[in-house]
Amino acid sequence: MFQPKIILTAAMLLSALPASAHGASGDTPSIYNKLIAKAASRPPANWRKLTDQGDAQVIAFFMIDSSGNLINGPRIVSSGQPEALRKALEAKVRNDVIKAAPFKGAPNEKYSGKVLKFLATTCIFEQEPGCVLTLSVRLPDDVRAWKEQ
Repeated sequence: MFQPKIILTAAMLLSALPASAHGASGDTPSIYNKLIAKAASRPPANWRKLTDQGDAQVIAFFMIDSSGNLINGPRIVSSGQPEALRKALEAKVRNDVIKAAPFKGAPNEKYSGKVLKFLATTCIFEQEPGCVLTLSVRLPDDVRAWKEQ
């Protein structure tokens, strides 16, 4: 039986980044990933049709306070086609991050004021060798400015 593509979070990648950094400085504990996954909404009803037509990747950048509340973001960066799939994955990831906050039971004091990055993709790299992650790890300028606020 056909299995539609699911949303993978690339080994549930979530990286803590200093707001001025251009790349990852280390991975945060998996508790943030679990909390986002627990809050995750179901994919849209037309998901199978959309994923049959292409692949998409989304990165959500966000910042939390010491209580785990969102204080900036999520700021979404995405790539992939078709546009409808990309937009659906953007909306899903944005909503999942917002719904997961405040991040109860996570080491929020440690990551307070740092930019966190959550990656979601429809690519199954082992099964789709032509599917490559095309998003840059460079922080968008507006995200780097969060630390300066």
